[in-house]
Amino acid sequence: MKIKNKYLIGIGTLSTIAILPITVVACGTTTSESAENFKKIDLELEKIISANFKVTNNTKLASEINAANLQTEITKNFNNTINSVNFTYSISTKTAINDEIGTLTLTLTGQIGTDSRTKEITITGFETATQRKAKIKVELEKLNLVKIGAFATTLPSEVKLDNVNTFFEALPEANGVSFKSSLISLENNVDGTLTITIEGSIGKVIETKTFPITGFQKLDQRNQILDNELAKIANLTLKGDFATTLPSEVTADNIRELITTPEPINGVIFRIFWTPQNEEEKNLSDSTGTLKFRIDAFTNENPLIFRDKEFSVSGFRMNSQSLLGEIKKI
Repeated sequence: MKIKNKYLIGIGTLSTIAILPITVVACGTTTSESAENFKKIDLELEKIISANFKVTNNTKLASEINAANLQTEITKNFNNTINSVNFTYSISTKTAINDEIGTLTLTLTGQIGTDSRTKEITITGFETATQRKAKIKVELEKLNLVKIGAFATTLPSEVKLDNVNTFFEALPEANGVSFKSSLISLENNVDGTLTITIEGSIGKVIETKTFPITGFQKLDQRNQILDNELAKIANLTLKGDFATTLPSEVTADNIRELITTPEPINGVIFRIFWTPQNEEEKNLSDSTGTLKFRIDAFTNENPLIFRDKEFSVSGFRMNSQSLLGEIKKI
């Protein structure tokens, strides 16, 4: 008894104790009610299997199902509420979607009030990635590229992804497969050939096929055309201050101000280039008033492929004219 008194006194020295009545507040359902609800939910969940769900479009991949289209792409054949249990379903966050075997797992939720249970149900019947690839390959094999472009005047190296569609008829969609050119490769200007890679796709699944293409203009054909047009240039017109300019005073910066560039003809464009000279060549040019220079010929499609020819034009000021002018000043 003494020990008990000491214990009470010890507590009393620490704080004042207020003894209040204990009240139980009911939050939702009681433990016994929840247990009963869980039994009901589990019983109804057990009855629902994958056969109670239907994939409405078996040409879709499982990965193409999302929260937005789930209810229309996967339908159920049971009521939303069975024996007081409310049901909802969503895409599982626990089990990954598998396009290789065409499966998707649903999380089925049964709920009474605030009590709920879930069940994972795997759904099959989607198109697999392998099936889709095979479907695309079948359509790629059927393709026939119909030529419509200017093959005879185009080098293979001038064909790019941004203009390739001008050389072939458009490829319409076939059985859900869309087509587009994805790569230009193996361009051979000597032979006039190249390879086009066509990409066939349904959604995110892509297959490709390469097509060797012949019939483009060859480099020797292009060169011959350019040479022919260069050979037609006969008369070059001087302009500007040519009469007071020595040939040695002509530079890359002012040559086009003194010599008129020939007009384009038959798709061939010309450009004038100043040709550097050594001192001996400069003296000879100045003594005759004659300037040597180069004209390049190319097509608008490819200025990097050109032919050139050397030209000379007379009519510039000569050294003797300069000397005579100085003598007259004396």
